[in-house]
Amino acid sequence: MIPSFDGGRVIRLRIRRDEIGPKDDRYILVPGGSTRPMVLGNADAVVIVESELDALLINQAAGDIVSIIALGNAQIRPDAKTDKRLRQADLILNALDSDAAGAKEAWGFWLDNYGAKRWPCIRAKDPTEMQQVGVDVRQWIQAGLPEAGPKFQIQEMTVCLHQRRCEHLCSIPPERPFCAIAGEAIFDMDRCPKGMWK
Repeated sequence: MIPSFDGGRVIRLRIRRDEIGPKDDRYILVPGGSTRPMVLGNADAVVIVESELDALLINQAAGDIVSIIALGNAQIRPDAKTDKRLRQADLILNALDSDAAGAKEAWGFWLDNYGAKRWPCIRAKDPTEMQQVGVDVRQWIQAGLPEAGPKFQIQEMTVCLHQRRCEHLCSIPPERPFCAIAGEAIFDMDRCPKGMWK
């Protein structure tokens, strides 16, 4: 069971089921609960994730240096209270899942409306998987903060989802890259095959 709080009051209870059928949902929202995003912490920098479990993990690893907002899924939009919190943030790291849906929203809604910096997980789809493959979650967060300095740097790359071919760019371009063949945006990938994680 995953509770979400607001001012010390439980506003939502979500249940994650381990055993499900092919047509069953993994998560069930208890009727009557709020559908607002989960917000943890009050730091000036904010990390956006999809899963509440990912938010809890980041809060445990780096809750003293960032706030975390869990949307529930990539297409959820901030409510008025969450929007106000985001507009007060000094920095927004967008860590939506490293898949087509997460990348599309990152390069679309979140970039257009909040100027959020895309911060994909390393060698994994989400923060929980990232921790499972041995990447330090706190170090990954620190690398995205302005005060990180040269010690913490991630070399990023982009990939065209249509062709699945690497562009091997050292950083995400300031403007959204575009694939003329596919007629769609080029999205980021969760890892660089050159292993450029420091």
